[in-house]
Amino acid sequence: MLNLTLKKEHLRRALLFLFNPKKHAVESHRLSVETYGGHAPSIRTCETWFRQFKRGDFNLKDSERSGGPQSCENEQLRELLDDNPIQTQQQLAALNVS
Repeated sequence: MLNLTLKKEHLRRALLFLFNPKKHAVESHRLSVETYGGHAPSIRTCETWFRQFKRGDFNLKDSERSGGPQSCENEQLRELLDDNPIQTQQQLAALNVS
């Protein structure tokens, strides 16, 4: 099986494609899981993006966040942070990436 590293913006485009104001995020989540397996966004993420789309906001970029810039010297850790920027140091340390 081809191992794909899917970027968040690609997954958001897929959600936008599946978005229909008369349908629920749950159905789009189910279809995303069928397509992307473990790389699919969580149901909570689908719901968040559907709320944004329903407000008429179709911007797929990450919004600015407060706090200092992230620092990371290890490329594997950088990729993990890019995939899920809210991981804690403890969660990343448990992956034993060096």
